[in-house]
This record gives sequence, structure tokens and C-alpha cells, in this order.
Amino acid sequence: MNCSDEMKLVECSVTEFSFEHEPYTGKWEYQVEVQGSCNISDSATREGTLTLRVSITGKSGERKLMSLRATMLGRFSTDEPYEGKVFEKSCLEYGTSILYAILRTAIQSFSANAGMSPAISLPFICPRSISANRKAE
Repeated sequence: MNCSDEMKLVECSVTEFSFEHEPYTGKWEYQVEVQGSCNISDSATREGTLTLRVSITGKSGERKLMSLRATMLGRFSTDEPYEGKVFEKSCLEYGTSILYAILRTAIQSFSANAGMSPAISLPFICPRSISANRKAE
């Protein structure tokens, strides 16, 4: 599988979403962890399921102000079958960037509606990246 092959998102859903927040008006920072895992159906497959987990912890010094965990499942397919490891690698690379963008928007919208100012705005990441840090004011 290469970049010219077409990987399609068949369906996706958020399967877990938890949020705890303590109102705070000072400066704080948050750390983001992103983990992805792919489950393929067989050794020559056209379909796989990607699980993307995002965990965000917000702190001011040692004081924990916010915790958010979200899990999203996405089912991906291609027109041509590929060997399992090739498909798994592509699912992790391309699928992560697709699901992350969707989950990033949902988290930003949710945190804004929850009254956080500013709302959580996760950085854009490379699909191979598994963690990022961001400061909030």
C-alpha cells in the first residue's frame, strides 16, 4: 500500500468520553497523550479497525485542574487486499490522522460548551507522533 492507494473511512464513533474540570482563571498547561492500535481481520485484508485514545491532563504546578479521556473507533477499508502488516501500518498512519482530526474538533467544541476559556485546542500532529504538549492561558 502506498500513498496513492485509497483508504476509506467506513464508519467511526466515540466509544468513551470522560471529563473532569475545576474552574480556574490563572495560567495552566496541559499534556496530551495519543495512542492508536489497529485490529485487522486476516493476513490479506481489505478492512481494519483503528482504536484511537486521547488523554489530556491539565495542571497548574502540581494542582490537577482538568482530566479528559476519549476513545474513538474507526473502521477503514481499501478496494484491494493487502498483507496484514502493510495494511496495519497504513491504517495506523492514515487512520490516526483522520480520526485525530475528528476527535480534536469534538474535544474543542465540548470544552468550549463546558465553559472552558480558552477551549482546549489540541495541536495538529503527525500520525506517527504519540504525544504533544500545549500551554493554556
